[in-house]
Amino acid sequence: MGLTRAQKIKKYGENAGEAPATARERRASPGPQLAPRNTELPPPEPSKGKRQPGILIAVIMIIGALLMFYVNVLILPEFSHMIADGHGVPELQVTGYSPEWLAEFARIIGDDGAQLYSSVHWTTGLLAPLVMAVGWALFLVIYAKRGYERISGLVVTALFLVVNLGANMVVDMAVADPGNTALATFSSVLMSTRWVLLVVLMFVTFGIFLRKMRERLQNFDPVAANQERKRKFGR
Repeated sequence: MGLTRAQKIKKYGENAGEAPATARERRASPGPQLAPRNTELPPPEPSKGKRQPGILIAVIMIIGALLMFYVNVLILPEFSHMIADGHGVPELQVTGYSPEWLAEFARIIGDDGAQLYSSVHWTTGLLAPLVMAVGWALFLVIYAKRGYERISGLVVTALFLVVNLGANMVVDMAVADPGNTALATFSSVLMSTRWVLLVVLMFVTFGIFLRKMRERLQNFDPVAANQERKRKFGR
C-alpha cells in the first residue's frame, strides 16, 4: 500500500506531497490557440482599361477617317459625276488647278449646284476634318514624347484643321465669283496644302506607333507575362 500525503511529508519533507511543477503547469496551460481567420476579401485590383484611353482615341480617329472617306470618295465624286458633268471638283485636284479650270467648274454647276456644293462643305465636309483633328490631338498628347515631337505634331494638326476650314470657305467664295483670279489661286493653294498636311500627319502617326511598338518589344518579359497569365487564368 502506498504512503499517504501526510506520511510522505513526514518522511521526505514539505515538498514531497506536491505534484511536480511541470505536471501542474501542463495541466493548467491551455492548448494551442488558433489564429483568427481573416474573412476579408482582398481589395479589387484597379482596372487597367480605365487608365488606357487608346480605345477611345482609336474610335475617334476611325470615325474621322470614315467621314473623310465618305466625303472624298463617295460624295464629291458623285457630285462631280451628277452635277459637274464629270468636270471634277477642287478638293480632288491634289496638285492644284488654274483660275480658268475653277471658272469652268462654276459655270457648269450653276447657282443651284454652287449652293449644293457649299452645303457639303459645312456639313460632312466640316465634321470630317474636325473629328480627325480631335483624334490626332488626343493621340499626340497621350503617346508623343514631350517637347519637339508633341509640339510639332500638335502644330501640324492645328494647321490641318485651319487649312481645311479655310479652303472650304475660300473655294465657296471663288465659285461664287469665278472672275476673281486671286481667290481661285488662293483656294488652289489651300486645297493642295491640306493634302500635304494629311500625308505629314499620317507619317507622324505611323512613326509614333512604330516607336511605341519597339519600346514594348524591348521591355517585354516573357517570364513575367507567363506568370501574369497564370495568375489571371489559373493555368
